[in-house]
Amino acid sequence: MNKVIIQEIMDGMEMQSDENLSFVNLQTGEIVQVSQEMLSITEDSNECDVPEWQQDELEVANTIFENEMQFAQLPPM
Repeated sequence: MNKVIIQEIMDGMEMQSDENLSFVNLQTGEIVQVSQEMLSITEDSNECDVPEWQQDELEVANTIFENEMQFAQLPPM
């Protein structure tokens, strides 16, 4: 298991809101943020056209959904 930097966890927790969630990749220690909207699109398998600027976030949401045991949602602060 890779090291997780505490400051990155704290930053991820601070970045959360009702619309955005933060997750830690339990294998790499990477902290990622994704919107509830992108998670909903992924969970519903509703392949809608998302703007190009949201493609990276949709990819993150898909990765979380397909590998949910590899990610843990950070709690809010």
